Amino acid sequence: MNLNLLDQLIDTYLLNDMDEAYYDVKEKPIVYDWEDDETAESEIDWDDEENCERYELIPLISTFESFRLMEQFADSVDDDRKSNMLFQALRKSKPFRRFKDTLLELGIRDEWFALEY
Repeated sequence: MNLNLLDQLIDTYLLNDMDEAYYDVKEKPIVYDWEDDETAESEIDWDDEENCERYELIPLISTFESFRLMEQFADSVDDDRKSNMLFQALRKSKPFRRFKDTLLELGIRDEWFALEY
């Protein structure tokens, strides 16, 4: 497995929120099984036995795991003010959205993505 594909699989695991990402063992890309009107791609025909063997579901990171990653990042930030702001975002309603907004506000979004992967 080449590093680029590994990176794609990791990205899909961490970022996919559609529950329908598959690894195509024949073609080697990542395939999203969404409805035609959403992607302009055909849905996978799961009645075809060959397709059941061809596509492997890519698991998704759980909400709990995602939250723990955000906590670990907030704890790793050297600036106490920035760290506290991230923890405050995680304690409020819609913590995922608030966390990402706070990353942008603090100018540390790139550091988050570097740690996340």
